Amino acid sequence: MSRLSNAPLVEVIFEIRWNSTNKQEVDKFQLLIGAMYAALKDSYEKPENLLPDPNIPVQAFLNRPIYRSKKINSNSILYQLGPGILSINHVGSDYDWNVFYEEILKIVNVVKNLYAFNPNKGIHIGLKYLDFFEFQFQNENIFTFLKDKFHLTIDSEFIQNPIGLNFEIAQKENDSVFNLKINTGTLNDRRNGLVVESKLNSLISSEDLFPMFEQILDGYHSRLSDFFKSLTKGELYDSFNR
Repeated sequence: MSRLSNAPLVEVIFEIRWNSTNKQEVDKFQLLIGAMYAALKDSYEKPENLLPDPNIPVQAFLNRPIYRSKKINSNSILYQLGPGILSINHVGSDYDWNVFYEEILKIVNVVKNLYAFNPNKGIHIGLKYLDFFEFQFQNENIFTFLKDKFHLTIDSEFIQNPIGLNFEIAQKENDSVFNLKINTGTLNDRRNGLVVESKLNSLISSEDLFPMFEQILDGYHSRLSDFFKSLTKGELYDSFNR
C-alpha cells in the first residue's frame, strides 16, 4: 500500500485503547499530556486542546481524543491522545509505510515508558486503512463494479437498482479480528464513491504486547497490504501506478 503513484488512500490510523475509567488512570493521563510534549517537542507541535469547553471534566471524554499534535513540517502525520486512547494518523495518499512505522514506534515507546502500564493491563491494538474509489450509482451497476473491481459477488434477484451500499464483515484470524467495511461516501464534498475500510485489531496484555510490538505491528501491515492487493488485483490495482 506504500509508494503507489496514484493511490486511493485517504488515511491510515494506528490506535491503542485501554480501560481508563478509574481516578488513578485519569490522573495518569493528565500527567501524560505534558510529559509527552516534553519528550516529543523536537518533532511534534504543542498539543492542541480539542475540548469544546475546558471546564468539562476529562471523565466525560473517556476513550475519545481530546488533544492533537501534528508532526513539525508535515501535513500528513499527527497523534491524538485522550483518556484510554492513543491514535497515530497518516492523512493523504503521500504515504510510505516505513516512515509511518518509525513514527508509530517512537510515539508508542514514549507512551509506554511514561504511562507505565500494569503488566496485566489489557490493551486493544488496531491498524486501519481508509481508501476511496470513485463510483456513480446513476451511471454504473454496483454489483458489476464489486465483481469486476473488488472480486466480491452479490447475487440478488430482488435488488436491481441500488442507490447506496453498506457492506460489513468480520472474521477471526489467529488472535486478531479482521474487519472490512464498504460504504457509500463523498470525498472533499465533491467526489462520490465508495469508502473501503480494512482493519486488524486484537486485545493483548501489556506484558505480551510491548516486547513483541514491532513484530505485531509489521505483521498487521503485511496482512492488510496483502488484502488490499487481493481486493484490487488486476486492472484496478494496475491503475494505481499510472
